[in-house]
Amino acid sequence: MKNNAELKTTINPGGAGPEILTVQETARLLKLPVSSIYEKSRKRSAHGSTPPLPCRRVGKYLRFFKAEVLQWLENLPKNNSRIAGKIAAVALVLLLSALGAMAQKPAPCKVISFAVTTQNGAYPLVTQWEQSWLSKNAKKFKDVCFSQSPMPNHENFTIVLSDSPTRFTGLQAVVTTSTTTTPVSGQGTVTNQYGQQWAYSYDGTVTTTTTSATNVPVEIDSNTLYATAYNERGEVVGQRGHTYSTQTGGDGSTALGYNLGNALMAINARGRMLSGVVKDVERQ
Repeated sequence: MKNNAELKTTINPGGAGPEILTVQETARLLKLPVSSIYEKSRKRSAHGSTPPLPCRRVGKYLRFFKAEVLQWLENLPKNNSRIAGKIAAVALVLLLSALGAMAQKPAPCKVISFAVTTQNGAYPLVTQWEQSWLSKNAKKFKDVCFSQSPMPNHENFTIVLSDSPTRFTGLQAVVTTSTTTTPVSGQGTVTNQYGQQWAYSYDGTVTTTTTSATNVPVEIDSNTLYATAYNERGEVVGQRGHTYSTQTGGDGSTALGYNLGNALMAINARGRMLSGVVKDVERQ
């Protein structure tokens, strides 16, 4: 290889002539790799204001005058504009990225957590049906975040679930209808306006219908579920509720209609209630 064939001695006979350097010595002088010396010595490597490194070709070897090498180094621009340009470009990219990240950073959202009340107080808890509601509806509220942990630098709210059961006990009129059938038979005569008579006989049944009203015991159990939203100061910012009722006893057909109507009204009632109180928070 070229590097191994190069002479490593400095030719300076008598100490009077210019000092001549090999490729390796020039590389050590400039503190550059040997490959860079070969590259910078080629005329085609000259770019813009940077001239090629001056050298002499002696057969297949390159030789350098130390004075020319030092003069070449001294004539190089003190500031490398290409590197400075790259640094400026990188700095600009970083600045634009930072500005973009700041622009895309979401604004603080309203944070909602959930709790339930018991006889002993309120406790943080997300019920199973609330989890189901969140999986379907959480993304619909762009200004609201759902988290059981309060977030700093955000407005934090809590939706508390509570219920209020009641029971009505009384009497309800139940109308009953009874039907009786009695056999009848007999005979008789019919006289017309001219005095003529006809004899007839009959045999059949007579149906009698009797209607009566009776008061029977009835119970109506109602349970009102409330969803109440509080802010960090404990102030109520929204409340929604729904009442579930069932009837036991009384008139059978009336109880069936009552219970069926309440069941139909209860379809997704909790979901609508929760959506309403979340919208109350969103408007704060």
